[in-house]
Amino acid sequence: MIVGKFIRGFPTDDGLIEPSVDIVSLYMDQLGGGGGGGDGGDVGTKLAERFGVRICGSILEALTLGEGELSVDGVLAIGE
Repeated sequence: MIVGKFIRGFPTDDGLIEPSVDIVSLYMDQLGGGGGGGDGGDVGTKLAERFGVRICGSILEALTLGEGELSVDGVLAIGE
């Protein structure tokens, strides 16, 4: 849910507050198996595809965008 707010925006009583950050890449340790509207898809994967966010196969790739040098200004780490 929190990543979705950083990608889509933050809902308030007055409407949606647009995020002031750009999520450029995601690394998700656990993929598949649920939440995709009953079709077995992954919510995070679908959200990333919808908003053009790169899904990375490793944390290193997410931080460097595959370029070998740090390519991000910040990290949002979520553990459940």
